[in-house]
Amino acid sequence: MGFGFLFLGVMFLFDSQIALTESDSGALYGIVDLFPDVIGWILLFFGLNALGKKESGFALLRRSALILLVLSLVSLAKDTLFFSSFYEVGNGKQGFAGNLLDDFEHLATLFFLFVLYRKTSYVCHVRGEEKLSRFHALVPKLCVTEGILTALLAILRTFVTHDGGLMMVNVLSRLDFIFWVFLIWAAVIAFVRALMKIDS
Repeated sequence: MGFGFLFLGVMFLFDSQIALTESDSGALYGIVDLFPDVIGWILLFFGLNALGKKESGFALLRRSALILLVLSLVSLAKDTLFFSSFYEVGNGKQGFAGNLLDDFEHLATLFFLFVLYRKTSYVCHVRGEEKLSRFHALVPKLCVTEGILTALLAILRTFVTHDGGLMMVNVLSRLDFIFWVFLIWAAVIAFVRALMKIDS
């Protein structure tokens, strides 16, 4: 059932956030993620634990999942009133520290997925599932592209202040989100196929 836990865990890495604001003043109370990353990392840990009993080389990834679980808890706390210093005064917009933490967590998640899917691609190859192995090998390439997009967005958001640049940041931010959704669903489909072909 290792691939089953991994499939569910990756699904919970999908960001679907709702900002809680006061209707009259527009004051930000917090942000709710409908798919909390915390649950995702717990499921990924159990999935890696189950898979590690059949295949070698998953111990480091299992420990990495725990580290990213802690990081996601910090990020979750950041989105509450208790850590309002992460937000700019008045408009509820996230400031530099909040953006930096989000970007770091995002890049760490991408690196984790990069290593995970390189490993599962190898597992599929060993089991004789060459087509599935190639599909799993596609996900690390998507991770690299998304990592470049994230880094570029972080640089632009930090250093660009004029209107034209801010418009570019908004466009790139939407592109980044769309590509992230595509990456997550490709990753989910890869594990569903592995669940049907290998875990069954």
